[in-house]
Amino acid sequence: MEAKNNLPGRLQTMRIARVLRTYGIILVILSIVIIGSIISPYFLQVGNLMNISKQAAMLGFLALGMTLVIASGGIDLSVGSVVALSNILVVGISRTMPTILGAYIALFSGVVVGLISGFLINRLGFQPFIATLSTMVLARGVGMIYSGSQSISGTLPEEFHLLFEADVVGVPFPTILFLAAMFLIALFVRYSRLGREIYHVGGNEEAARSSGVNVIRVKYVVYAISGLLAAFAGLLLSARMHAGDPVKSGVGWELDAIAAVVIGGASLKGGIGNVFFTTGGVLITAFLYNIFNLLSVNTYWQRVIIGVVICISVWSQKGKK
Repeated sequence: MEAKNNLPGRLQTMRIARVLRTYGIILVILSIVIIGSIISPYFLQVGNLMNISKQAAMLGFLALGMTLVIASGGIDLSVGSVVALSNILVVGISRTMPTILGAYIALFSGVVVGLISGFLINRLGFQPFIATLSTMVLARGVGMIYSGSQSISGTLPEEFHLLFEADVVGVPFPTILFLAAMFLIALFVRYSRLGREIYHVGGNEEAARSSGVNVIRVKYVVYAISGLLAAFAGLLLSARMHAGDPVKSGVGWELDAIAAVVIGGASLKGGIGNVFFTTGGVLITAFLYNIFNLLSVNTYWQRVIIGVVICISVWSQKGKK
Protein backbone atom coordinates (compact mmCIF):
# COMPACT_ATOMS: atom_id res chain seq x y z
CA MET A 1 0.00 0.00 0.00
CA GLU A 2 2.80 2.39 0.96
CA ALA A 3 4.61 1.58 -2.32
CA LYS A 4 1.47 2.53 -4.26
CA ASN A 5 1.21 5.81 -2.36
CA ASN A 6 4.80 6.65 -3.26
CA LEU A 7 4.31 5.84 -6.94
CA PRO A 8 3.03 9.30 -8.01
CA GLY A 9 6.00 10.94 -6.31
CA ARG A 10 8.47 8.64 -8.06
CA LEU A 11 6.80 9.24 -11.41
CA GLN A 12 7.00 13.00 -10.86
CA THR A 13 10.68 12.70 -9.97
CA MET A 14 11.31 10.68 -13.12
CA ARG A 15 9.53 13.28 -15.25
CA ILE A 16 11.59 16.09 -13.73
CA ALA A 17 14.81 14.13 -14.31
CA ARG A 18 13.82 13.50 -17.93
CA VAL A 19 13.10 17.20 -18.50
CA LEU A 20 16.43 18.18 -16.95
CA ARG A 21 18.30 15.70 -19.16
CA THR A 22 16.55 17.09 -22.23
CA TYR A 23 16.57 20.81 -21.52
CA GLY A 24 19.21 21.14 -18.82
CA ILE A 25 21.96 22.03 -21.27
CA ILE A 26 19.83 24.88 -22.65
CA LEU A 27 19.36 26.23 -19.13
CA VAL A 28 23.12 26.04 -18.56
CA ILE A 29 23.82 27.95 -21.79
CA LEU A 30 21.30 30.65 -20.87
CA SER A 31 22.80 30.92 -17.38
CA ILE A 32 26.30 31.35 -18.77
CA VAL A 33 25.09 34.01 -21.22
CA ILE A 34 23.41 35.94 -18.41
CA ILE A 35 26.46 35.66 -16.16
CA GLY A 36 28.78 36.66 -19.02
CA SER A 37 26.70 39.72 -19.83
CA ILE A 38 26.81 40.78 -16.18
CA ILE A 39 30.54 40.18 -15.79
CA SER A 40 31.61 41.95 -18.98
CA PRO A 41 29.82 44.62 -21.05
CA TYR A 42 31.64 43.32 -24.12
CA PHE A 43 30.28 39.78 -23.91
CA LEU A 44 27.04 40.37 -25.83
CA GLN A 45 28.53 42.73 -28.39
CA VAL A 46 27.97 41.52 -31.94
CA GLY A 47 31.68 41.37 -32.75
CA ASN A 48 32.41 39.23 -29.71
CA LEU A 49 29.51 36.88 -30.42
CA MET A 50 30.70 36.46 -34.01
CA ASN A 51 34.18 35.65 -32.73
CA ILE A 52 32.73 33.06 -30.33
CA SER A 53 30.73 31.58 -33.19
CA LYS A 54 33.82 31.11 -35.37
CA GLN A 55 35.89 29.69 -32.53
CA ALA A 56 33.07 27.32 -31.63
CA ALA A 57 32.86 26.14 -35.24
CA MET A 58 36.49 24.96 -35.24
CA LEU A 59 36.04 23.11 -31.96
CA GLY A 60 32.66 21.90 -33.18
CA PHE A 61 34.09 19.95 -36.12
CA LEU A 62 36.37 18.04 -33.74
CA ALA A 63 33.52 17.46 -31.30
CA LEU A 64 31.19 16.08 -33.99
CA GLY A 65 33.73 13.43 -34.93
CA MET A 66 34.50 12.76 -31.27
CA THR A 67 30.78 12.18 -30.62
CA LEU A 68 30.72 9.31 -33.10
CA VAL A 69 33.94 7.84 -31.71
CA ILE A 70 32.75 8.01 -28.11
CA ALA A 71 29.31 6.66 -29.06
CA SER A 72 31.09 3.64 -30.57
CA GLY A 73 32.89 3.02 -27.28
CA GLY A 74 36.22 4.59 -28.26
CA ILE A 75 38.22 7.77 -27.79
CA ASP A 76 40.33 9.81 -30.21
CA LEU A 77 43.34 11.64 -28.78
CA SER A 78 44.83 12.32 -32.22
CA VAL A 79 42.47 15.07 -33.40
CA GLY A 80 44.57 17.97 -32.11
CA SER A 81 47.62 16.65 -33.92
CA VAL A 82 45.55 16.09 -37.07
CA VAL A 83 44.62 19.78 -36.91
CA ALA A 84 48.32 20.64 -36.80
CA LEU A 85 49.17 18.26 -39.65
CA SER A 86 46.39 19.59 -41.86
CA ASN A 87 47.35 23.16 -40.99
CA ILE A 88 51.00 22.79 -41.97
CA LEU A 89 50.30 20.67 -45.07
CA VAL A 90 47.93 23.12 -46.75
CA VAL A 91 50.21 26.06 -46.02
CA GLY A 92 53.37 24.22 -47.02
CA ILE A 93 52.03 22.68 -50.22
CA SER A 94 50.72 26.10 -51.29
CA ARG A 95 54.34 27.24 -51.66
CA THR A 96 54.77 25.26 -54.87
CA MET A 97 51.38 23.83 -55.86
CA PRO A 98 47.74 24.99 -56.05
CA THR A 99 46.16 25.61 -52.65
CA ILE A 100 43.15 23.46 -53.54
CA LEU A 101 45.49 20.49 -53.99
CA GLY A 102 47.01 21.22 -50.59
CA ALA A 103 43.54 21.31 -49.07
CA TYR A 104 42.64 17.92 -50.54
CA ILE A 105 45.92 16.42 -49.33
CA ALA A 106 45.35 17.90 -45.87
CA LEU A 107 41.86 16.38 -45.68
CA PHE A 108 43.16 13.04 -46.95
CA SER A 109 45.87 13.07 -44.28
CA GLY A 110 43.17 13.27 -41.60
CA VAL A 111 41.39 10.25 -43.06
CA VAL A 112 44.67 8.33 -43.20
CA VAL A 113 45.43 9.05 -39.54
CA GLY A 114 41.94 7.88 -38.64
CA LEU A 115 42.35 4.67 -40.63
CA ILE A 116 45.69 4.01 -38.93
CA SER A 117 43.95 4.36 -35.55
CA GLY A 118 41.29 1.94 -36.76
CA PHE A 119 43.95 -0.52 -37.93
CA LEU A 120 45.75 -0.43 -34.58
CA ILE A 121 42.47 -1.09 -32.78
CA ASN A 122 40.93 -3.63 -35.15
CA ARG A 123 43.95 -5.62 -36.31
CA LEU A 124 46.58 -5.22 -33.61
CA GLY A 125 44.19 -5.20 -30.66
CA PHE A 126 45.27 -1.84 -29.23
CA GLN A 127 42.98 -0.11 -26.78
CA PRO A 128 41.56 3.11 -28.33
CA PHE A 129 43.43 5.25 -25.81
CA ILE A 130 46.80 3.70 -26.71
CA ALA A 131 46.08 3.56 -30.44
CA THR A 132 45.11 7.22 -30.71
CA LEU A 133 47.89 8.27 -28.36
CA SER A 134 50.23 6.67 -30.89
CA THR A 135 48.63 8.42 -33.87
CA MET A 136 48.61 11.68 -31.91
CA VAL A 137 52.40 11.54 -31.70
CA LEU A 138 52.69 10.21 -35.27
CA ALA A 139 50.58 12.96 -36.90
CA ARG A 140 52.34 15.83 -35.16
CA GLY A 141 55.70 14.22 -35.81
CA VAL A 142 54.99 13.99 -39.55
CA GLY A 143 54.00 17.65 -39.59
CA MET A 144 57.20 18.63 -37.78
CA ILE A 145 59.35 16.57 -40.14
CA TYR A 146 57.62 18.09 -43.18
CA SER A 147 58.26 21.67 -42.04
CA GLY A 148 61.43 21.15 -40.04
CA SER A 149 59.44 22.18 -36.95
CA GLN A 150 59.22 25.70 -38.40
CA SER A 151 56.11 27.77 -38.97
CA ILE A 152 55.25 28.72 -42.56
CA SER A 153 53.38 31.83 -43.64
CA GLY A 154 52.65 33.98 -46.67
CA THR A 155 51.76 31.17 -49.06
CA LEU A 156 47.96 31.15 -48.99
CA PRO A 157 45.96 33.26 -51.48
CA GLU A 158 43.61 35.91 -50.10
CA GLU A 159 40.59 33.94 -51.31
CA PHE A 160 41.47 31.09 -48.97
CA HIS A 161 41.15 33.33 -45.93
CA LEU A 162 37.46 33.82 -46.77
CA LEU A 163 36.94 30.26 -45.55
CA PHE A 164 37.23 31.66 -42.04
CA GLU A 165 36.58 35.38 -42.45
CA ALA A 166 33.58 35.48 -44.84
CA ASP A 167 29.98 35.71 -43.72
CA VAL A 168 26.58 35.10 -45.30
CA VAL A 169 23.84 37.60 -44.33
CA GLY A 170 25.82 38.35 -41.19
CA VAL A 171 26.40 34.72 -40.18
CA PRO A 172 30.08 33.66 -40.18
CA PHE A 173 30.84 31.15 -42.93
CA PRO A 174 32.57 28.67 -40.54
CA THR A 175 29.38 28.62 -38.46
CA ILE A 176 27.27 27.83 -41.51
CA LEU A 177 29.64 25.01 -42.46
CA PHE A 178 29.52 23.60 -38.93
CA LEU A 179 25.72 23.68 -38.78
CA ALA A 180 25.55 21.91 -42.14
CA ALA A 181 27.94 19.22 -40.89
CA MET A 182 25.95 18.86 -37.67
CA PHE A 183 22.67 18.24 -39.50
CA LEU A 184 24.29 15.84 -41.97
CA ILE A 185 25.74 13.75 -39.16
CA ALA A 186 22.45 13.86 -37.27
CA LEU A 187 20.68 12.50 -40.37
CA PHE A 188 23.43 9.91 -40.82
CA VAL A 189 23.11 8.45 -37.31
CA ARG A 190 19.31 8.69 -37.33
CA TYR A 191 18.41 7.25 -40.70
CA SER A 192 21.32 5.14 -41.95
CA ARG A 193 21.97 1.59 -40.88
CA LEU A 194 25.67 2.29 -40.35
CA GLY A 195 24.84 5.29 -38.18
CA ARG A 196 22.63 3.20 -35.91
CA GLU A 197 25.25 0.46 -35.78
CA ILE A 198 27.71 2.92 -34.23
CA TYR A 199 25.52 3.12 -31.14
CA HIS A 200 24.91 -0.64 -31.10
CA VAL A 201 28.66 -1.26 -31.04
CA GLY A 202 29.16 1.26 -28.26
CA GLY A 203 26.26 -0.12 -26.25
CA ASN A 204 27.37 -3.75 -26.38
CA GLU A 205 30.06 -4.75 -28.86
CA GLU A 206 29.62 -8.49 -28.45
CA ALA A 207 25.86 -8.30 -28.83
CA ALA A 208 26.28 -6.11 -31.91
CA ARG A 209 28.71 -8.60 -33.43
CA SER A 210 26.36 -11.48 -32.67
CA SER A 211 23.52 -9.67 -34.42
CA GLY A 212 25.54 -9.33 -37.60
CA VAL A 213 27.03 -5.86 -37.23
CA ASN A 214 30.41 -5.46 -38.92
CA VAL A 215 32.19 -4.06 -35.86
CA ILE A 216 35.50 -3.68 -37.67
CA ARG A 217 33.92 -1.55 -40.40
CA VAL A 218 32.14 0.63 -37.83
CA LYS A 219 35.39 1.40 -36.03
CA TYR A 220 37.23 2.23 -39.24
CA VAL A 221 34.41 4.56 -40.29
CA VAL A 222 34.14 6.52 -37.02
CA TYR A 223 37.88 7.14 -36.79
CA ALA A 224 38.09 8.09 -40.48
CA ILE A 225 35.23 10.58 -40.03
CA SER A 226 36.86 11.96 -36.90
CA GLY A 227 40.15 12.43 -38.76
CA LEU A 228 38.43 14.09 -41.72
CA LEU A 229 36.55 16.58 -39.55
CA ALA A 230 39.69 17.38 -37.55
CA ALA A 231 41.57 17.99 -40.79
CA PHE A 232 38.86 20.38 -41.93
CA ALA A 233 39.22 22.25 -38.64
CA GLY A 234 42.90 22.51 -39.56
CA LEU A 235 41.94 24.21 -42.82
CA LEU A 236 39.81 26.71 -40.91
CA LEU A 237 42.73 27.37 -38.58
CA SER A 238 44.99 27.98 -41.58
CA ALA A 239 42.51 30.48 -43.01
CA ARG A 240 42.36 32.21 -39.65
CA MET A 241 46.11 32.31 -38.88
CA HIS A 242 47.30 32.87 -42.47
CA ALA A 243 50.09 30.50 -41.43
CA GLY A 244 50.91 26.95 -40.41
CA ASP A 245 52.61 25.81 -37.21
CA PRO A 246 53.17 22.09 -36.56
CA VAL A 247 54.28 22.63 -32.96
CA LYS A 248 51.66 24.92 -31.45
CA SER A 249 48.59 24.34 -33.64
CA GLY A 250 45.85 22.20 -32.13
CA VAL A 251 47.60 21.63 -28.80
CA GLY A 252 45.03 20.51 -26.24
CA TRP A 253 42.16 20.64 -28.73
CA GLU A 254 41.45 16.95 -28.26
CA LEU A 255 40.73 17.61 -24.58
CA ASP A 256 38.38 20.48 -25.43
CA ALA A 257 36.56 18.25 -27.91
CA ILE A 258 36.16 15.48 -25.33
CA ALA A 259 35.00 18.07 -22.80
CA ALA A 260 32.33 19.38 -25.19
CA VAL A 261 31.04 15.87 -25.92
CA VAL A 262 30.92 14.89 -22.25
CA ILE A 263 29.31 18.18 -21.24
CA GLY A 264 26.75 17.42 -23.96
CA GLY A 265 25.75 14.27 -22.09
CA ALA A 266 27.63 11.52 -23.93
CA SER A 267 28.73 8.51 -21.93
CA LEU A 268 32.41 7.59 -22.05
CA LYS A 269 31.26 3.97 -21.72
CA GLY A 270 29.82 4.23 -25.23
CA GLY A 271 26.39 3.87 -26.75
CA ILE A 272 25.19 7.35 -25.79
CA GLY A 273 25.82 10.62 -27.62
CA ASN A 274 23.81 13.26 -29.45
CA VAL A 275 25.28 15.75 -31.94
CA PHE A 276 22.77 18.45 -30.95
CA PHE A 277 23.68 18.11 -27.28
CA THR A 278 27.34 18.05 -28.30
CA THR A 279 26.76 21.39 -30.02
CA GLY A 280 25.43 22.66 -26.70
CA GLY A 281 28.61 21.40 -25.05
CA VAL A 282 30.67 23.21 -27.69
CA LEU A 283 28.82 26.46 -26.98
CA ILE A 284 29.31 26.09 -23.23
CA THR A 285 33.03 25.47 -23.70
CA ALA A 286 33.41 28.39 -26.14
CA PHE A 287 31.44 30.75 -23.88
CA LEU A 288 33.54 29.80 -20.86
CA TYR A 289 36.84 30.35 -22.67
CA ASN A 290 35.60 33.70 -23.98
CA ILE A 291 34.55 34.86 -20.51
CA PHE A 292 37.93 33.74 -19.17
CA ASN A 293 39.71 35.77 -21.84
CA LEU A 294 37.55 38.85 -21.22
CA LEU A 295 38.44 38.60 -17.54
CA SER A 296 42.13 37.92 -18.37
CA VAL A 297 42.06 34.64 -16.45
CA ASN A 298 45.40 32.83 -16.59
CA THR A 299 45.47 30.06 -19.23
CA TYR A 300 46.46 27.46 -16.67
CA TRP A 301 43.50 28.35 -14.46
CA GLN A 302 41.25 28.10 -17.50
CA ARG A 303 42.34 24.48 -17.91
CA VAL A 304 41.72 23.81 -14.22
CA ILE A 305 38.17 25.16 -14.42
CA ILE A 306 37.37 23.25 -17.61
CA GLY A 307 38.74 20.11 -15.90
CA VAL A 308 36.36 20.66 -13.00
CA VAL A 309 33.47 21.09 -15.44
CA ILE A 310 34.40 17.77 -17.09
CA CYS A 311 34.49 16.02 -13.70
CA ILE A 312 31.05 17.36 -12.83
CA SER A 313 29.69 16.32 -16.22
CA VAL A 314 31.09 12.79 -15.94
CA TRP A 315 29.80 12.45 -12.39
CA SER A 316 26.33 13.54 -13.49
CA GLN A 317 26.33 10.72 -16.06
CA LYS A 318 26.94 7.97 -13.47
CA GLY A 319 24.37 5.29 -13.79
CA LYS A 320 23.00 6.71 -17.03
CA LYS A 321 23.93 3.59 -18.99
